[in-house]
Amino acid sequence: MSNRLPVLAENIKRAHSGLLEAAKTAADRAIEAGQALIEAKELVKHGEWLPWLKDYCGLPERTAQLYMAIAKSGLKPATVADLGLQAAAKVSWSIYDPDYNPYAHCDEAGKRDWALFILFLVHVWRWKLDAASSHVEWLLQRQFKDPEEWLGSVGAMWRQQQGMREPSASYLSTWAAFQDEHTGRPFDDIENALVAIKDAAA
Repeated sequence: MSNRLPVLAENIKRAHSGLLEAAKTAADRAIEAGQALIEAKELVKHGEWLPWLKDYCGLPERTAQLYMAIAKSGLKPATVADLGLQAAAKVSWSIYDPDYNPYAHCDEAGKRDWALFILFLVHVWRWKLDAASSHVEWLLQRQFKDPEEWLGSVGAMWRQQQGMREPSASYLSTWAAFQDEHTGRPFDDIENALVAIKDAAA
């Protein structure tokens, strides 16, 4: 083995650790700023919000909206860090209509796979059920028919356009393994498992 490899391995580990810490810090600060902005907007007089943002915070309106959306999403900092700020903000911009069917464009197989994907996010990546469900609903609103379309080349093109990062190799491999483990599991059984998780958290 080359003597250079251990040095490179340490550099990679250090850079990766720093990247994770920076993402977590950015998520914490975005939520903190968003919560403060939400409170401030209630206190600032009508018509003075944008001037106040500019004069006292040095923030453009779009950035303020981003931070407030992240705070309103209710996502944990770790989830925000994993999604990225833009994607996390879009969770709170999802459609919350009791008559809205997010699976309307999916066939039965796609509907089943999306439910399994929610279960995957909860069981393997330790997401909260509400956050996982909101994330999948947001993806469904972008008309992805199933997780494979989202994680494959179609999703890659969309993520590139949106400036979103690609899922890691670990993420993709654990999803593939989870799919294999649950091959043939019916939609109703998956839904019952999700309901049980929701009831246990209540």
